[in-house]
Amino acid sequence: MEIMYNPKCRTLFKRDENFKVIPAMSELTDPRFEHVADHGWVVTKKMDGMSIILAWDGRDFTFHGRSPKTNFNASQLEFLSVIGQTIRPNMVDHFDEIPVHIYAEFVGPKINGNKHGYNEYHLFVFDVRIGGFWLDWHNVEDVCQKAELTTVRRIHEFERGGLKKIYREVEALARAGTSQYFEGVVCRTDPYFYTAQGDRVMFKLKLSDINTA
Repeated sequence: MEIMYNPKCRTLFKRDENFKVIPAMSELTDPRFEHVADHGWVVTKKMDGMSIILAWDGRDFTFHGRSPKTNFNASQLEFLSVIGQTIRPNMVDHFDEIPVHIYAEFVGPKINGNKHGYNEYHLFVFDVRIGGFWLDWHNVEDVCQKAELTTVRRIHEFERGGLKKIYREVEALARAGTSQYFEGVVCRTDPYFYTAQGDRVMFKLKLSDINTA
């Protein structure tokens, strides 16, 4: 089965030659962002870990990282293997002989500094692809419910009010600080809109990209 690696999600704002974000709300990486209706975004928490793919071929799982060069250590591979065996009956029941790619953030001890502070490994699903198509968010949630997996957290309170509302909410977190680690948000249209190149109209906004000076 050919593996479709998750495309890189663009940032909301353009960066200068020093990779610094150009001051807020002035230079967007895609002008389409401003034309999405105020209620047209799905906002999810951006987890800071290792992006992985649970690739279901219709009968069993294989595990892949962000690129073909990704390697898992023994404890990580053991955890993923247990997850695969645990949810395999659900996948057979609902997706027998149907290839499914499940994209998740793998977090926990010794993974990217474990900034979220987990004592054990966890998976949080952020995308699903079936038959060459990315599933809209409600279908991602449906697949996870059937497979008994957990999605990244959807942040409903950020969504009403559009792009400026999302920015203000993330800015408020950046200025106030949080008791728990919060890297940022990922925003996608609901339903998905696509560019002429076939990419989804979506972006990420990190607290570190907010100028709080």
